[in-house]
Amino acid sequence: PGLLFTSCAWVDTLHHQPVGLVPSPSWIPRLLSGERVELKPFTSGQEGATPGLLVFSPEGDHVALTSHTGELVVYDTGDWREALRITEPLSAPAASVEFVDEVIVLASRDGSERRAWSVTTRLELPAPARPPGRVRARDGSLSADYGDDHVVTVLDAKGEPTTTLVTEQNVVTVAAFSYDSKLLATGGMHNTVCLWDLQYRVLIRSFVAHQRVTGVTFSPDDRYVASTGNNELRIWRVGDGQILRALKSPDFLGPVAWSPDGRWIAVVHVHSDGDFAGTVVFHPTPSVTSQRA
Repeated sequence: PGLLFTSCAWVDTLHHQPVGLVPSPSWIPRLLSGERVELKPFTSGQEGATPGLLVFSPEGDHVALTSHTGELVVYDTGDWREALRITEPLSAPAASVEFVDEVIVLASRDGSERRAWSVTTRLELPAPARPPGRVRARDGSLSADYGDDHVVTVLDAKGEPTTTLVTEQNVVTVAAFSYDSKLLATGGMHNTVCLWDLQYRVLIRSFVAHQRVTGVTFSPDDRYVASTGNNELRIWRVGDGQILRALKSPDFLGPVAWSPDGRWIAVVHVHSDGDFAGTVVFHPTPSVTSQRA
């Protein structure tokens, strides 16, 4: 119980050929059963249009992406059609993006600027009040703020600091809560993914991962962590820190997200050919429990 695995084999390389794309008001891939999906949400050849933040909705039926220039796009993961696109949601690129039911909320780094849109109606709505923090626990009980140094501040639902975590990284750039809100994974400029127990406020495990960690995410059952950095995706088992997959790509890999329904691991690829826009690749979840589990 927990993860929902597809019956398709997990490829041992991230070198890929694009799924056929049909020009339309949005990019709509022809999804072949059991194969990865590739989306190119932002205009090619424009520096800063690289996909940045990558977030699934709580049910996994939508995924939101922002570019480094600030553009927002939301896709329906059922048919991969574009559900929403906002070209200039904030005066500066968003530091956080989250779903509150079927509402997508973007916020600036200091929280002073917040905007929200309905994914179903595409209408702007009053942004719900949310405590500060760049990432939030699934149940809303905790959030984490980081990015200026090697310190991560964990806040409660009212925005009050509860825990200060001092990491080995000189600058923390990515973090993710486990689905049960008991663990926090962090990564950054240092080559280590740190795993924190939030109840006891201690570092319980560290994974020597990448030269620079660009993304971390938990599986829906909290048994695994996926991390990205440079040109590699790694999947770790939380219980003992064992690497279950170490997959190379010719591209630079950015943020990573594991869908709440367990179907997909989404990874941002920035191509080495100078195409700044990059691609978001949705890989069918590997059957990690069937090999060395």
